[in-house]
Amino acid sequence: QTFMYWYGPASDAALMTAADGSIDEKEQIALEQIANHLNLDEGIIDRLLDWVMAGFDWMQDGLDLLNVE
Repeated sequence: QTFMYWYGPASDAALMTAADGSIDEKEQIALEQIANHLNLDEGIIDRLLDWVMAGFDWMQDGLDLLNVE
């Protein structure tokens, strides 16, 4: 429960900012501010964004297997 309490808002924000397939500078700054506010480890945003992009790749792989565009 501790993980979701602290990381949940940051991971949700990372998912939302990357929804269009990219993260611009303003979004990156906002994510870092959220992480700072939650006293999260330095570098967590980069790791969360890596996780988000890996998830997008995983979903696309499934669509590719089904020949869905």
